[in-house]
Amino acid sequence: MSHDLSPLQSARKLFLLMFRKFGGSGAYVALGRVAFLVFVVVASRASDSRDFGMFIVALISAQIGGIVCTLGTGPYAQIVVSDAITRKRPAVAFGFVRFALIVTALISLLASAVLAFGSYFLGIIGWVNTDTNILIPLAMLLVPMALSSLREFVARAFGSNHLAFAPRDIYWTISLSFLLLLFPSTAPHLTKIAPSVLLIVETIAWTSIWRKYLGPIYRYRRNVYSYYHGWIRRSNWMLMNFVVGFSFERVDTFAVSAFTSLSTAGIYAAASRVAPVVSLCQRFIVPVVLPGIANALARNDLAGARLEVRHGLLMSLAIALPAFLILEIFAGPIMSIFGDSFTDNSNILRILAVAHLGLALNGPLNAALMGGAPPHIYARIGWIALIVTCVILIPLTIALKAEGAAIAVVAGIGLLVTLVFGEVNRRFGLFSDNWGKAGLRR
Repeated sequence: MSHDLSPLQSARKLFLLMFRKFGGSGAYVALGRVAFLVFVVVASRASDSRDFGMFIVALISAQIGGIVCTLGTGPYAQIVVSDAITRKRPAVAFGFVRFALIVTALISLLASAVLAFGSYFLGIIGWVNTDTNILIPLAMLLVPMALSSLREFVARAFGSNHLAFAPRDIYWTISLSFLLLLFPSTAPHLTKIAPSVLLIVETIAWTSIWRKYLGPIYRYRRNVYSYYHGWIRRSNWMLMNFVVGFSFERVDTFAVSAFTSLSTAGIYAAASRVAPVVSLCQRFIVPVVLPGIANALARNDLAGARLEVRHGLLMSLAIALPAFLILEIFAGPIMSIFGDSFTDNSNILRILAVAHLGLALNGPLNAALMGGAPPHIYARIGWIALIVTCVILIPLTIALKAEGAAIAVVAGIGLLVTLVFGEVNRRFGLFSDNWGKAGLRR
């Protein structure tokens, strides 16, 4: 039996539901964020700001490149593998993981080889030098990062929070932090050590996936070549959406490194790694809101879908706003943790916190589009906002340096949220009935 719920009661019910269903993944996400921030602090203090900036730019590039190298099969694994398990079709699950792993490995190896050759060629003609060349660190990171990206999605599809979130986010970063603390002389070689450690961690993680999930269904394998074309075609939109999302959080660091200096990029990167604390709640909220929207729409319950979006917005605001205020008030002390040179740039953190408050509110709206609109709708909106961001990013970065890049990101994300909100409101009519009319059940 359903009853009218106030917004506060709805938010409380959603919070309890989120905690019960996703408490495990939430704990790993939180631990991963803490571990990465600890690593950033240790690395920024142990390394020269230029070396740290080079590593961060290579890492961000490898994260985007890793997703691209999966051709979208990573995100799509959550649909194909989960569906195959539900329908008791182990051959399809095994075949898709094998297909995705082969595609990812081959494309990432080829891309790494191209980057290494390009670095060598550019060095010969004198366009780059060894002190500022990020192509080699990127080439070394790309293969393990691509395998890591695929592993995260495959592990999620099999229902393993530990294997999805812990290997790279926790074990890799903690290992690097301890290595830098115990052997400070390794700091200048971080761009070479980090890929090797990540490759070891990913080898162990994939071995665990094989033993727990793929090995038991190996005997059911069969020829699934006929599925390949459809898998690639359906993965393309997933790839487009994920590239847009990753690029929004990283394109500004590229601009700062290109139009200022690697030292400034290192300072900016530290701020851009802290600011996502504001939007981190989306890792918990979207997985709760999205199924609710999909289930409501499957019942032709538009009011229920509308209320799911509203509840998600309420919860996002309730969690993101306190984090936003903390960063705005204590930006200076927080940035000082990374070193004295970071303290004078605390305004960067304050500006980026505004951008991530927008991303926090965009999460439920994006979930509404994913659950109730064709996949190309969000891709179109996302690419429009990203292109506009890139257009204003270059002149603002040249004129105002790092703060200009942060302002451009705020403008771009503001445009993204506005466009997504308009589309969601057009499809769902977010304010066309009372807040307590439908939604969560007691």
